[in-house]
Amino acid sequence: MKSFRLLFTFCLFALAGSLYAQRDGEKPYLTKSFSPDGLKNVNIETSGGFINVVGQTSGEARIEMYVRGNNGRDNLSESELKERLEKYYSVNIEKSASTLTAIARRTTKDNWNSDNGLSISFKVYVPGAIATDLRTSGGSIRLADLSGELKAETSGGSIDVSNLKGNANVHTSGGSIAVENITGKLVASTSGGSIRATGNVGDSKLNTSGGSIRLNSVSGSLEANTSGGSIHADIARLGDRLTLSTSGGSIEVKMPMDKGMDLDLQGDKVQIAMNNFNGLVENDRVKGKLNGGGVPVNIRTSSGTVRVN
Repeated sequence: MKSFRLLFTFCLFALAGSLYAQRDGEKPYLTKSFSPDGLKNVNIETSGGFINVVGQTSGEARIEMYVRGNNGRDNLSESELKERLEKYYSVNIEKSASTLTAIARRTTKDNWNSDNGLSISFKVYVPGAIATDLRTSGGSIRLADLSGELKAETSGGSIDVSNLKGNANVHTSGGSIAVENITGKLVASTSGGSIRATGNVGDSKLNTSGGSIRLNSVSGSLEANTSGGSIHADIARLGDRLTLSTSGGSIEVKMPMDKGMDLDLQGDKVQIAMNNFNGLVENDRVKGKLNGGGVPVNIRTSSGTVRVN
């Protein structure tokens, strides 16, 4: 019953995230342009819409705001949208010193309910070298082609990051996370979705309470944990440590086996191909030194098989 509730909750969040994705051909409600000179930070906050940030090599910085009615009521006239915005919301879009800001917040509870609420979303075009701080309570977040520190948080949507040079800290309470070609440290967590990382170079710490983790051609120190799914890790280069754990699935790892490692592998069954090993080898446990020892490698599953190479 508990697993069913988790799955049901995840499906609801995933549906919400898809509803708040940008639609092809959709026109912005409002567009503002700014000089890119001196820009170092982007601060975006909204309650119920998506956030997209795209890095560019030239041109003005630009913020596009998209507004829809809640609960599928997206056929509202411009005058109806304007009336609701003025009555129930505060919207601030500005450039101040080195920071570009777009914040949409609900300001009153008087006569407000989900039927007359709005979904307010932002799409932002900025110079690629910039730090980002993004928050939404009900939509997806997407970022591409940026260089700088990244913070992103959503309560009910997915997060998608590609081509980032810089450290990233991303969190969602109900959606999946996909990251590709990040050079820098990555911290990613979700309470109800999967995590996928491809081509990342740098230390990573990944955690999900209800989904699988899939890593393709990643390099650096790695810690990945899931409470309810499998882990597949294709590691191009080991860092200072490798820790993988799941409470409810199998773990499959492909990695270079020529480095010194301190192995501690545990599962219902452990399968590993290796030479030059000294230590304990049992059906459900392998512990000892490979190639004289070195990098700590801890891989554990409470209910599944561990396979290495």
